[in-house]
Amino acid sequence: MLTSLYVYRGLRYWNNLTGLNRFHTLGRLQSFPRNSRICDHVNETSFNLTVIASSSPCLKRFYTPTRHINWIGIKKRWRCEEILMKKRKHKFHSRVGMRFRLTRFGWERLQKGRKGNKLHLSIKQRRNKKRIRFVSRHDLVKLTRQMPSYRFVIRDPTTNYNPNSQILRKKINSYFA
Repeated sequence: MLTSLYVYRGLRYWNNLTGLNRFHTLGRLQSFPRNSRICDHVNETSFNLTVIASSSPCLKRFYTPTRHINWIGIKKRWRCEEILMKKRKHKFHSRVGMRFRLTRFGWERLQKGRKGNKLHLSIKQRRNKKRIRFVSRHDLVKLTRQMPSYRFVIRDPTTNYNPNSQILRKKINSYFA
């Protein structure tokens, strides 16, 4: 069974009929009386019908797939990614990655200026510089810009609002309720 596409005065429709029945149904259009509405635009001498074989796959489609793509959503996503990339640096800084490390207690960092002998620091200052510290909120800005592949979330310790565990509880009398 051959499937063909008919184009009749700008209208498109499919027909799964065999060749003989196909032309028989088209012949019925011509057999209507001349004054009827269906046959007003049909000339018996030149029947405006174009038969296109369905050999090429691109002619089988009656819709453009680009109409069904959400272009507004794609553009919004693209703009958001562009804004994020402007806030970050494009290159990954390996030295920054060496200065920070992740432990079970959180992100730790080495302090800048650890060469105390060059800066003529005192012994106490040198010891203080060599100490490993936890990452502060100000360091997170640098981390997110220079290491865009990592995702950093600030998680503060839980605050205990129980009045019995606070320091002020010892100063207030025992009949506090």
